[in-house]
Amino acid sequence: MPPVASAGPRSSSSDPARNSAADYVARLDRWLADRTSASGLDVADGTPPMFHPCTPRGMEPADRIVVSPPAQYSAVDGMPTDWHPVHLGGRAVGGAGLAMTETTCTSPDARITPGCPGIGNDEQAAAWARTVDFVHANSDAKIGVQLGHAGRGGSTKVMWQGVDDPRRGRLGDRRPVAGPPPVRRRGPAGDDARRHGTGDRRPRRRRPTRGDRIPQETGVPTMTVGAIASAEDANTIIAAGRAALCCLARPHLVDPYRTLDAAIEQDYRGHVPPKRYRPGRGARRRAQEP
Repeated sequence: MPPVASAGPRSSSSDPARNSAADYVARLDRWLADRTSASGLDVADGTPPMFHPCTPRGMEPADRIVVSPPAQYSAVDGMPTDWHPVHLGGRAVGGAGLAMTETTCTSPDARITPGCPGIGNDEQAAAWARTVDFVHANSDAKIGVQLGHAGRGGSTKVMWQGVDDPRRGRLGDRRPVAGPPPVRRRGPAGDDARRHGTGDRRPRRRRPTRGDRIPQETGVPTMTVGAIASAEDANTIIAAGRAALCCLARPHLVDPYRTLDAAIEQDYRGHVPPKRYRPGRGARRRAQEP
């Protein structure tokens, strides 16, 4: 593999250094397209890495950007509410390839807070079906569920009320209680996919580190999360083979259309917005009159 430079937006300039960088990115894109094509997937030259096809577990998302599952604390007695199709549907319409629900629990005593959703009975499943149906009917996004259990980290309050986490006693008593999430096994070959993060809360250090050994040494596709804020971040991680999918959490809270924006910024026409939004595709490029 050639040395990887940042695979960011394309530009042209009379500056030789900038033109050299753009040429490197173009050559890197061609090399990556050849690598993707060798795996049996079609991709055009010049396609940014975040829009390269991939097929984890036979699923082919429209791109490699994932809506990471930050808690919304908007369920009522475990039931998803109107907030959930608006929140997840908006991010799916905004171009993400995969939208993940927040942690969803299988029983009332498994919920992390009173505002966390469940999927432990027919009524809850039917409420989730409303969100799933909207996503499938109005976007090319896939949708997945993050199952979880509070364990001894449950709370009687939601985040903005001041979560009363029972683990937070004296400093010496604060021990991690969560290990790697369970994964579906794929026989002796290993896992179908795994999600990894750095576990580091310092923003500039939360990009993939040791977790990138999983895809590089085992071939198991991974999703990575942690301070991935831009198309440039995602393109570089994917081009380097450090993860198959990039999860964006907080960036999606302020910009549901993060992926559509990235396609416009990179002048990539292969990622098509929903038909209702196509007239606005060039609006951000148009000079504004005072």
